[in-house]
Amino acid sequence: MAEMVANNASLNKSFNAMNDRVADLECYAERTDEENRQFRSFMRVISEHPNVRDWLIGLSSDRNNIAEAGPVSYPASPDSEPDLDQSQDQIATHVSDEADNTDNGAETNAQETSDGSSAIKNEDGVIDDGVAGSVILVHSNMATPEPTPEPPKASKKRKRASAQAVGIGNRRVNHNLDAIMVSEETLMPSMAVTDTELVVYLFRTLRRPIVTLRLRARGWGPHKIATVLNEHREVNPPYLKNTASVMSITALRRGERLNGPDWGEENAPQFVDADEKKATELIAGPTNKPGLDCNVLDLCKKLKKHPEGDDAGLFTRCVKYCVENQLECRLSAIHEVASKLA
Repeated sequence: MAEMVANNASLNKSFNAMNDRVADLECYAERTDEENRQFRSFMRVISEHPNVRDWLIGLSSDRNNIAEAGPVSYPASPDSEPDLDQSQDQIATHVSDEADNTDNGAETNAQETSDGSSAIKNEDGVIDDGVAGSVILVHSNMATPEPTPEPPKASKKRKRASAQAVGIGNRRVNHNLDAIMVSEETLMPSMAVTDTELVVYLFRTLRRPIVTLRLRARGWGPHKIATVLNEHREVNPPYLKNTASVMSITALRRGERLNGPDWGEENAPQFVDADEKKATELIAGPTNKPGLDCNVLDLCKKLKKHPEGDDAGLFTRCVKYCVENQLECRLSAIHEVASKLA
């Protein structure tokens, strides 16, 4: 018998490790899909708008040559979307005009200085008369554009708040569990509570190491936890199995930190074959604090449906009775409701 218990604990540990690995891979896949989607959108814009592509190429070329050419003026970005209906004749005419302007400019570059010597005006409007150290500045026909003032930069806190408000990028809006679920330190009822009832009514208690250990030892992985929660509560946005995995791992590591590295392996077997009443007694422990005694009606905020069938025990019947009759009852006194239903 002891050997079977040890084998079960070993299998559960391997199974949980595999579930954690799958959750990590799924989280990585979601991030990769989002990055691929953004890249495809970027490439589609580049392919549909040649002006944007040419602007990016020019920008990259100028940056690569900045060490040799000194300060450069980056090409202006397109002010509007390019006209995709522009004909080839218009493009050819534009290229021809540019060539004519270049030839005319070359003829006027050679000028005479005041003393009759030859001088060449370069592209920057500087006349070099060939004498070392002698440079004559001329006014360019093109007016120097005034620098556009940069808008004030938003603080990191404001950017983060804006991103959370609209859910942009890879940032996901936080769910509303803390607003609809009772505290993780809420006392355990003085009656048997099923695994499903723990998730549906007392979900935040899963942050306790011993509660998470109970579910983990009885075959509850992140996927099952998230699925059951979303089926019974109005969680907005829906609770992810990756989030459930992080919560479970954090709780178990906290238990190992407080009770030693072998805490999980030593305590998991007692939950495997325990009935609901015994399993509830094991997780109650010293966490029952009078100050965290809640109203039974508070267990049902944003509730879609109550547990059903084998997932629903006496605790579900008591909660439903309080809801149907709008009975103000403290969780510590729910056994009195149970006596009425017996």
